[in-house]
Amino acid sequence: MNTMSELLFEQECVLPAQIEQLQHFHTFINGFWQKCKEIAPIAPDEAWDMLFTTALAEIVANIIRYAYAPLPAPGDITITMRLFEDRVVARVCDRGVAYTNEALKETWDHDDLFTLPEGGMGLVIAKTAVDSLGYRRTKSGVNCWRLSKALS
Repeated sequence: MNTMSELLFEQECVLPAQIEQLQHFHTFINGFWQKCKEIAPIAPDEAWDMLFTTALAEIVANIIRYAYAPLPAPGDITITMRLFEDRVVARVCDRGVAYTNEALKETWDHDDLFTLPEGGMGLVIAKTAVDSLGYRRTKSGVNCWRLSKALS
């Protein structure tokens, strides 16, 4: 979305990239949604929250499983949530192994459930749940995911 809207609220969380830390992720995101409901001109409803949270959780889980798995020790995941007047934007960054963009380009026939793979659907789910999902790796070796969804 290219329109400029006012930033209403921003919250950041840094978590160790470990499955055991997912509970802290959920506490963080639930607190963010609560604050959104207090100050957003168009408050996201429960279904909206669930879609965005699912997309975000898929990205965080993929970072834990794949970005840091080949490394000797897990690093951190930085999650920055921003509430604008018309949308929510999340940025998720890590210093793990670079991601290859192929899965973001994949699509499946949603009408034929038998053609869907059994695993590896996390990014497809994330991409479907939000309006925009992007990835880039900075020159300094930081992986950055960006998720955006309009408030409606």
